[in-house]
Amino acid sequence: MTCQLPTDCLNEIIECLEEDRHTLYSCLLVNHLWCEISVRVLWRNIWKFKTFKSKIVASSILSTLIACLPNESKELLCKNEIFISEPTSKLPLFNYAAFCKVLSIISVNEMVENGFQDKQSSKLCLVNEEFIKMFANQIYSLKKLVYYNNYHLNISFPYFPGLRDLSELYCCSSLHSNFFHQLSQICHNLHALYIHFINYNIPNELKELISLQNNLKILSLSAFNASWKDIIPSLKNNSNTITKLCLYGNSSDLPLSFVSLLSLTYKKKSLKHLTKKKE
Repeated sequence: MTCQLPTDCLNEIIECLEEDRHTLYSCLLVNHLWCEISVRVLWRNIWKFKTFKSKIVASSILSTLIACLPNESKELLCKNEIFISEPTSKLPLFNYAAFCKVLSIISVNEMVENGFQDKQSSKLCLVNEEFIKMFANQIYSLKKLVYYNNYHLNISFPYFPGLRDLSELYCCSSLHSNFFHQLSQICHNLHALYIHFINYNIPNELKELISLQNNLKILSLSAFNASWKDIIPSLKNNSNTITKLCLYGNSSDLPLSFVSLLSLTYKKKSLKHLTKKKE
């Protein structure tokens, strides 16, 4: 007689394998229960396993996500002469996109650009938008978002209710102001924020997003071509919660007044790590 592990126990064991891709793949093949638990862990942050230098892995992820696209998205792509080949006519076993807790827009861009032969920017943009729309509709609770501009593609970011639970955001200041406005309305509990300021035109919506955070712990800002004078006022509300601060900018423009404010916090043992990098 075979002895089957209780589901809760199996969950705990497989959770410990989150960083072990090869073992997770093996767990997928044991039986349906093992597969159901393992696939949720594997797809939680599928992008760290993507290794787009490996065309086989990238193609596999792309094929799976294409199969998960809703019919209206597939029809829209076909109408625009973007032909997608699905590996099978069967429906996918799982709603893989819904398992993602981490979303990297850069990785989606790379996957699409490398996976489609037609390099016309308007078509690549449409494919990207349909994938991102699918994630926005299916991810109930996103924990980490990496979103930097791709200047070759002008992608519109859809309404994304799952962003309300976001704890880590990596972005640049040149994203559309509507994106920052959406976040500022529903996302007030970021734990870590990493922003690359591109130019002197800093959206008010981004400033509002920063100032509305209730418990920001890690803040990393790079501003080699932007003015700190426009950035600092939105940071003052976070001076009592930040425990790690990293500033990257020109030597003559680093915000020493704000650093002084945080230095007082440092003496109160709230700020534990301060990095200032000048170039």
